[in-house]
Amino acid sequence: MSNGSHVLQRVFAYASRSLLERGEDNTEPESKEVTIEAATSLRLPDILGELFDIDGAGALRVTPATDTIMVSSRTYDDSGAGTYGQLVPGLRASEVIRHFESGRLIGLAHSPDIATGFRSNIGLVSDCAEPMEVTIDLHHGNGQALGSISTRLPPFGVRQLNNVFSRVTGQEVTDGFAALATTTNRCSFLAYASVVDNRTNDPVLIPAMPWNPDAKWW
Repeated sequence: MSNGSHVLQRVFAYASRSLLERGEDNTEPESKEVTIEAATSLRLPDILGELFDIDGAGALRVTPATDTIMVSSRTYDDSGAGTYGQLVPGLRASEVIRHFESGRLIGLAHSPDIATGFRSNIGLVSDCAEPMEVTIDLHHGNGQALGSISTRLPPFGVRQLNNVFSRVTGQEVTDGFAALATTTNRCSFLAYASVVDNRTNDPVLIPAMPWNPDAKWW
């Protein structure tokens, strides 16, 4: 899988990029600085391979030295007919799910037949300097509970759980959702789902949103 990253900034500045490797303690991650000229954008075609010289997976933490930046990336695979992949937008620090909140992932699907339908992967990124526990409750769209998964993340850890519904059910799920939470005090995390077409392996990424039933969205 190849990957790219695109950064837009309105003023001249440095941006620090830290690589949070999947499955590792990232208390002291490798960091690189890039310079973005005023009123320009900067595209890095293969940020893991060219900037960090690794063959693996992880998350990027982008910290601007001044002002603000817009960040977006795309992961993709090559095929005989061209590339296919998914947009991975940059998420703000304010979008973390804190220990007193719950996160929601909607639009999930699952087929027990790996040659048809879809599968749903769920990724987690810790924003905590200590180990933390995350619980994922999986549901049918009608609210029926299917089961729960718990996983432990190392400090600033990154983990992806593949085909999550297969861990709790043998049924087909055409419309599902996940509720995510942590009981680790003072810790927060980001989450996403990648819903993959089993026939083509074409994925769609769904970022998790903090859920507060008392919040007003208008």
